[in-house]
Amino acid sequence: SQYYSEQVKLVSYTIDNKSMRDSLKTYKSKSIFLAFENYLLANKEEFYNMGGDKLQGFFNSGKQKLKVTNIEVTEMWKKNENHIYYEPKSIRLTVNDSLLNAVPYSELVMMDLTVNEQKFILALLDKNFNFTITQINSQKIAKREAYLYYNALQTYSWSQVIEFVKYY
Repeated sequence: SQYYSEQVKLVSYTIDNKSMRDSLKTYKSKSIFLAFENYLLANKEEFYNMGGDKLQGFFNSGKQKLKVTNIEVTEMWKKNENHIYYEPKSIRLTVNDSLLNAVPYSELVMMDLTVNEQKFILALLDKNFNFTITQINSQKIAKREAYLYYNALQTYSWSQVIEFVKYY
């Protein structure tokens, strides 16, 4: 079972809608932010349930625009031979720089959320957007090392990921 535990990691990452590296991925990233903004505007009740009530007077003032400023996803990543399988656990939105409550996977599935005519969950699994890993298991990952860690997870045996990054 030691072997098995090394092949499963709890990974958190933020969807990056600012990066310009890959224009298609940037477009997809921006589309995810937009999909959440439209969803929250159309579903005020859910917005408040996610902790949007902390942004009191948001819909009343009419002045302020609802802006999703960060999206953090937490997933179980499982490696089987050379393939990684993703299992979303929760998502946490930051709206107008206020952190909302995490939304568990079971609730995410029930949301009628589509990104470019694709169900949001499927878009998540495709990973066809820019993202930055922020945490692996209990280890926080520095932004400048995130890409190295992602490459290491893709390429190396997971028991050697930390070693790989250390000596890179």
